[in-house]
Amino acid sequence: MRLKITHAILTTLLLFGCLVLFVSYEDGPARSGNAWIGAPGESGVTCGTCHSNPGAFGFVNIDITIHTAGGVEVAYYVPGNTYTVTVAVNPEVGAPAGYGFQAVALDATHNNAGIFTSESEMIGIRTINDRLYAEHNMPSPSRTFAIRWEAPATDIGDVTFYASGNTVNGDGTSAGDSGIGTVPAKLTVSSNTALAVELVAFEAEQSFNSVLLKWITQTESNSDYFVLEHAPQGIDFKEVANVPAVGFSSDIQTYSEYHITPNNGLNYYRLKQVDTDGTFKYSNIIVFEMNKKDRPTLEAFPNLIANHTTLFFHNNMGNIFHSEVRIYAMSGQLVSTYPFELLQGENRLELDLSDLESGYYTISLKEASEAIRIFKN
Repeated sequence: MRLKITHAILTTLLLFGCLVLFVSYEDGPARSGNAWIGAPGESGVTCGTCHSNPGAFGFVNIDITIHTAGGVEVAYYVPGNTYTVTVAVNPEVGAPAGYGFQAVALDATHNNAGIFTSESEMIGIRTINDRLYAEHNMPSPSRTFAIRWEAPATDIGDVTFYASGNTVNGDGTSAGDSGIGTVPAKLTVSSNTALAVELVAFEAEQSFNSVLLKWITQTESNSDYFVLEHAPQGIDFKEVANVPAVGFSSDIQTYSEYHITPNNGLNYYRLKQVDTDGTFKYSNIIVFEMNKKDRPTLEAFPNLIANHTTLFFHNNMGNIFHSEVRIYAMSGQLVSTYPFELLQGENRLELDLSDLESGYYTISLKEASEAIRIFKN
């Protein structure tokens, strides 16, 4: 008799809890300290406990997917990368007035894995027993909930996403609704620490008053592009250049890019290698000390050339000019001109001289007082 009374009291308390939590529809169960997914380590209560399974909208099915920043669906994570996790709540029949959900990400030992964040007013992120739960703040008119998930910074093996959900009719009670059953939806993703690019060198050198960055890849697979980033103090990196990658290669590939506005003193650089599916990896940070000196306002590198050379020049006149590079043969004959816009500060111009015959030439800038000599072999 005492057992029956105890069971009746517990059942009454649970139903009262459901009524309190869902009559107002202001937020999800974790706001009141309840983890109602059915994930390992929880009480076993799920959304279907209060919202019936099946209910007025039949059985509720949950789909979980994970996408890269580029929108590609994947079954893995790269440590430290950020993904979009989507939880779709699907009723079997009918047209619910609103949808709710709760989700958690756990490692193989059932500890919290990664970090959930959301800017949607429909979604709240809350902590219960050192686990981060994402859940509805209010019934959503959309059956789909999207949460950002930052993968763990290191490889922790498989991560499993668990999710529960419910559909409501909007009458202010849990009657006439539907919730998922005792078994939660889940999606397991494996770690992927393999680089699409095998980077074997990344280095910097001074070139005029610019920094020349060079990097070499041993192999590439599904590589899309590189982002060269710079930070004067080693924090708050900003993009310097976006360089297309070869994509697929089993041979050594060499890349280079100039940073024409480095700080005088220490400069910090890193590469962001982005794959075709939107995942990315950062290289190690390299530090280069720039020593800006008074140098000629015009310089060619190299000056002993086959077909191409790069001109460097500094505009300290305080204005932007529509300028012109002029190439003269040793006889004094003008053989080529290259009009371009001369910006303030450091400038760089790539010249294709493959049409010139072998011999010495002089190059001058319309605004510069001196000329430089090159030899075309």
